[in-house]
Amino acid sequence: MVRKAMAKAEELRRNGKGSGSGEAKPREAAEEPRPPKVAASDGLAYQPRRSAHEIKHLFTSAEMPMVFLGTDGRIQRFTSGAQKLWHLMAGDVGRPFADLAIPFGITDWEELVAGAIESRKTMARDVQDDAGRWYHLRLRPDRSGNQLLGIRVLLLDVDTLKRNLEEAHQARDFLEAMAETCSKPLVILDDDLTVIRATRSYYTTFRTTRQETEGRGFFELGGRQWNVPQLQHLLQEVLPRNQRLSDFEVEADFPMLGMRKMILSGQMIRPESGGAPVIFLAIEDATERLQLEELAREKRAILEASIQAIVSTRPDGKIAMANNRATQMFGYSRNGLLGLPVERLFSRRHREAYFAGRKAYFENLSNRSAGVRLDLRGVRKDGTEFPMALYLSHVESVVGTLTLSLITDLTQGRPAEEALQLSQEHLTMVQQTTGFGFWEWDAGSERARCSPEWGPLHGLPPSDHTPTQSEWLALVYPDDRDQVTRALNEALEGAKPYQAEFRLMWPDGSVHWILSRGNVIRDGDGKPQRITGVSVDITARKRVEEEWQALSAKLAAAQEEERRRISRELHDDLVQQLAGLSIEMGTLTNDPRTDPKRLKKHLRSLRDRLIQAAETARHAAHDLHPSELDDLGLAATLRAYCEDFGQREKIAVEFASRNLPEALSREAASCLFKVMQESLRNAAKHANAGRVSVVLEGTAGGIRLHVEDTGIGFAVPSLVAAAGLGISGMKERIHLMKGRFTVHSEADRGTRITAELPLSRSR
Repeated sequence: MVRKAMAKAEELRRNGKGSGSGEAKPREAAEEPRPPKVAASDGLAYQPRRSAHEIKHLFTSAEMPMVFLGTDGRIQRFTSGAQKLWHLMAGDVGRPFADLAIPFGITDWEELVAGAIESRKTMARDVQDDAGRWYHLRLRPDRSGNQLLGIRVLLLDVDTLKRNLEEAHQARDFLEAMAETCSKPLVILDDDLTVIRATRSYYTTFRTTRQETEGRGFFELGGRQWNVPQLQHLLQEVLPRNQRLSDFEVEADFPMLGMRKMILSGQMIRPESGGAPVIFLAIEDATERLQLEELAREKRAILEASIQAIVSTRPDGKIAMANNRATQMFGYSRNGLLGLPVERLFSRRHREAYFAGRKAYFENLSNRSAGVRLDLRGVRKDGTEFPMALYLSHVESVVGTLTLSLITDLTQGRPAEEALQLSQEHLTMVQQTTGFGFWEWDAGSERARCSPEWGPLHGLPPSDHTPTQSEWLALVYPDDRDQVTRALNEALEGAKPYQAEFRLMWPDGSVHWILSRGNVIRDGDGKPQRITGVSVDITARKRVEEEWQALSAKLAAAQEEERRRISRELHDDLVQQLAGLSIEMGTLTNDPRTDPKRLKKHLRSLRDRLIQAAETARHAAHDLHPSELDDLGLAATLRAYCEDFGQREKIAVEFASRNLPEALSREAASCLFKVMQESLRNAAKHANAGRVSVVLEGTAGGIRLHVEDTGIGFAVPSLVAAAGLGISGMKERIHLMKGRFTVHSEADRGTRITAELPLSRSR
């Protein structure tokens, strides 16, 4: 829209410029002055002292609304366009222009004209006529040299341009407001994937600033966590073709945030005017959502696996959830149960007993550590009745307190105690939800009610003991207490829901990580009454994160050691050879009396040494990453390397391969090549081996590499601890590929190294 309006404005500008481009400047005419008159053909008043060329040009631009005023502000002539627009007549020539009824609501014509005359500069203003149409008014001094002849009043119709610009500004403001109110982080990229704009939620989520974001490449942001090859391919290749990107998942270690899962969705927008496209990229931090979805799936699996009917009802008494066993027990479909009043599941004579039991349960909730058992008669959809045992409990949800009912069909005559015990076991299983502990803290008394799982989460046995807030804080690791207290206070003040990750010191001295979340329940006046929440042990996750960080550090150290080794080899071998060649060539150059035969002999020697240096450089490049690995595959590359290594090190190296998979990823092939390369180097350098066997074979679940030598062998603990042997680097490479790495060695019995990668990681 904006481009169309600008094009229209440019057209109007060119038309306006063209109409006056051939106009001659006013000059004194030689002929005698004649009385002013109006030309009948074009509506122009005749003006003395104008050239014939100028009069002719004015005829050609007669449709443009233009009025020529003298220095006294009186009308000298006008075009037919001005005659139509201002309703001028031939008799208006000679009259003051300000005296006419100008239909534009401008009351300061005299000041405008006087200002143009006095300043001898163009005066401009946007005006509207009585119909609301926009025009651009220009008062331009008409000069001949230094002599001011009058004022030229020009009116351009800019209504379309004005309204198009206004629409463009409104559209821009709308888009900016929409982007700023978007709850998800949003970045806008140009076609080079450079950030044009990011929303406030982006800066808040990723804890960065506008200066660190705008004008930078998207893949360079933060810790380059977006620099994912598949994402690059989607943004650079797929998105321009399909114009959409949906639900692409990136899991990375983000600065200030840690390991997070982000979901990206994008849209490429191409302007109708043909301008450069832009990309709108929305980012969702889906870490908690995916965890909750996984938890919901686990909870649903537990519910569906139960042999008891499980039904939850909302505060209005209608069924909100029912498992598969409930549909079988009562003969309804799942949709038929949802929204059904729960009393429809009981016989009429037992409904009052159900309501009375539920009321008694909630009235004595604070003094009750277990649920309530009710013996009722159930009613199936077909009207048949059956005896059942119903066990009442409750859970808190976003819609309020849900009544949870576990129902056992007693038709088969199962003893009541057995049914009650089974109901209790399944209710406990539902509440545990794979290790979660529920708690409720009373804001007034600081007393807490906890599920039995709360104790084991804190290193305590299951108990009915209800700790106070102070007793609970005493279990929190000292360095984390301020953080936990601050999170609780912020939740009570209404700043945000309660959430905290903190450490616990168990009675046995071990430290465990806990993730705790909760919601504040308030009264009608908004005062906090209690906090209900759930806690889960995340120690395993934290250990994985720590192991990953340690693994990354070890790999970096191994890479640095590899770089030092390559540097030493280049310095001790190739650099020395090149230095010797340089010295010898300098000697030959500085001795002009060298005999030709002797010179020829020296040149042959230099050539042989250059060939040797080139071969050394080739071996160094081959050790880093042989090109055959990409061109011929892993097996052919290992075979060629074994032959070359055996000839070079004077060691018998045997290679065999069998049952190999059809394809391997470049990463897997490179990993196994490095392991074999380091193993052969150890066999030659440290083991004094005379023979080495290399076997590459496919397995049912992956690919395996064996390297076995007949060297002196080592004690395995000392072998692994020896940094110079590269064992740590090989182990870290295999572990990063989710593979297995083993070393077996005995003194005087050689060493056997086995590395195995799964096919799912090697393709």
